[in-house]
Amino acid sequence: MKVIFWNIRGIRKKAGRLALASLIRSHSPEVVCITELKVELSSFPSLFFNKLGFAVDLIHNDRVGSAPNLWVVWKLGLQKPGVLSSLDQLISLSLNWNGQVVVVSIIHASCFRALRRNLFLELTGLNVVSEPWLVVGDFNATLLSSEKWGPGAFSMGSALEFGVMIDTCSLLPIDSSGSKFTWTNNRRRGRVDSVLDKSLCNSKWSDFFQACSESFLQRAASDHSPLLISSGQLGRPNNAPFRFHKFWVESPNFLKEFPNLDVALKEAKVVLEDAQEALQVIGENDVLFGLEVDAKTAYLNSLKNSEKLWHEKTRIKWLREGDRNSKFFHVSTLIKRSKVHIRALKDSGGAWVSDPGEVANLILSFFENFHKAVPLEEHLDLLDVIPHLIEDRDLVFLNAVPDTREIKLAMWDLDLDGLPGLDGFQGFFFRHCWDIIERDVYRAVSSFFKEAIIPKGVNNCFISLIPKVEEAVSLEKFCPICMGNFVCKIISKILASKLGVLLPRLISEELGAFQKGKVIFSNIGFASELANLMHKSVRGCGIGVKVDISKAYDSLSWDFLFKVLKKFGFSDWFLDGDGNLNTPSSPSSIWLGVRRPWSVVQRHERWIMGDGTSINFWNDHWFGSSSIAEASGLPEDWSINKKARVSNFSKNSSWSLPPVQSEVLKKIFDDVHKVAIPSFSVADECC
Repeated sequence: MKVIFWNIRGIRKKAGRLALASLIRSHSPEVVCITELKVELSSFPSLFFNKLGFAVDLIHNDRVGSAPNLWVVWKLGLQKPGVLSSLDQLISLSLNWNGQVVVVSIIHASCFRALRRNLFLELTGLNVVSEPWLVVGDFNATLLSSEKWGPGAFSMGSALEFGVMIDTCSLLPIDSSGSKFTWTNNRRRGRVDSVLDKSLCNSKWSDFFQACSESFLQRAASDHSPLLISSGQLGRPNNAPFRFHKFWVESPNFLKEFPNLDVALKEAKVVLEDAQEALQVIGENDVLFGLEVDAKTAYLNSLKNSEKLWHEKTRIKWLREGDRNSKFFHVSTLIKRSKVHIRALKDSGGAWVSDPGEVANLILSFFENFHKAVPLEEHLDLLDVIPHLIEDRDLVFLNAVPDTREIKLAMWDLDLDGLPGLDGFQGFFFRHCWDIIERDVYRAVSSFFKEAIIPKGVNNCFISLIPKVEEAVSLEKFCPICMGNFVCKIISKILASKLGVLLPRLISEELGAFQKGKVIFSNIGFASELANLMHKSVRGCGIGVKVDISKAYDSLSWDFLFKVLKKFGFSDWFLDGDGNLNTPSSPSSIWLGVRRPWSVVQRHERWIMGDGTSINFWNDHWFGSSSIAEASGLPEDWSINKKARVSNFSKNSSWSLPPVQSEVLKKIFDDVHKVAIPSFSVADECC
């Protein structure tokens, strides 16, 4: 739904009618609201709106001794709106939009504060709660001091009354774009600009339409800017990713299943209503009282889970979950979604692109061109000044395969609530389920340090565009942020921890940032001191050079980085014969990319037995050249515990193997008895 509101300041003017017709043809709104027309309805040509595709029988308010100052017209084909209230400063309408009744209130507030109070009282009395509600108009009042520029004091009392009305009606601001101010007095001297026109909505409106925004259009033929309110559906993408929610682990059966929250909440509510109705009809007894208590518990648990879901979506860490915070989390999520949604962008030629498919292609082509390699003129002699600082013992330390303890420490140092990658799992899942996935995570991480390869799919990321300025309209004003899978974060953390030991040797003391114990703010003071020294009398003269390289870290050459690292003495174990990064031999999907390296590692790894707690008795290669499962040819549906460890079959440094009927297993178990078990505690080792 598109709604245009404009304080036209006289529709009798030809310029005003031309501008209004142009607005309607350009934006194709469903509803048009006009105020301060300064003309009687009988003296205005009724076919004006009909030629533009709108109904002739427009809705207006009636004022004693004055012409109507609020007109509302709607597109042909829409059902005629119903009038809920019609006053000097307000018209409220009910419309049927796709089977849903919505309420739209059009405002033209008085310039006098005392009369505006009557308007605010009427809106407070209306206070639509059960249906989506949009309030749009000229309020003739500012809410913030930043909404006024020019001479004249900001009216704190007027803003306070305006804010009280907004809070009482539970209205929310709509994300806006365009001109900063909506009204000007058009004076060369003593110019005043203010935000007098705005739109507000309740949470029901944001929930129903999801994508809601207002645009301040070009001001023409009036001292007020037209407002375009666009409300629509965001739409769920076909490839919406899986997300693991933190509160799932609180369920006793979360490893097996977890109920649909919406369905569970509705079912719990119905059960509670039935139990309470039975108490009223039959009378109180122990059985019905117990059923009511159980129904209340189930209903409250469903409410609590629903609240936690919305809390996770808002990602507000400073507010703890409370019994009645669900509405706050829900509204916060809706506001955030509407604000970060990219509706339109300007291309390199300055033209607006608003079609979702064209916006996606624009973003894709922009970053493809930005990251495209360009021919470079190499000056390899500059690398001769780099000293060889990495010794052989440092390489052994860097390339060493981390053990389970090191991987666990790295994982415990990462943010548990960080944004998930494509797999949808955050740190709290890895920590909570560590006993189950420890072995698989170890194999995935150790395979990288053994083969220097991250399979395709594992390193795939979501890219989120974060605006660097308010109302960013071009892609140069967005900062891309990558959200990677947690396994890759573990690998990066281990590498960063190892490099942290060597950084003091590699980085000069002059660099005042990106190191532990140093902050970039110290450089600001240092630069200020140097600037002051330039004004002192010295022999010769002083010069200061400020170098600012746009997106410097995103435009560095990989080949240059590899050559610099090699000059320092780093190993090139992660490069292939052509000097490129090692890559898997074939592409894979996300899931296959995760599972495939683990299966490769499992086939080639060998275990040296210690205490046997880390070795799978049946599937790991600890006995002979193959696993016991492979050597015995056991079927897939065998009933023996597949997760049993070697330690489960040993006691007091001797074997305690179960009796078996299979002749093959008997022979294997006879050979197992010949394997010596360490008499002292030592960890298993994978090689």
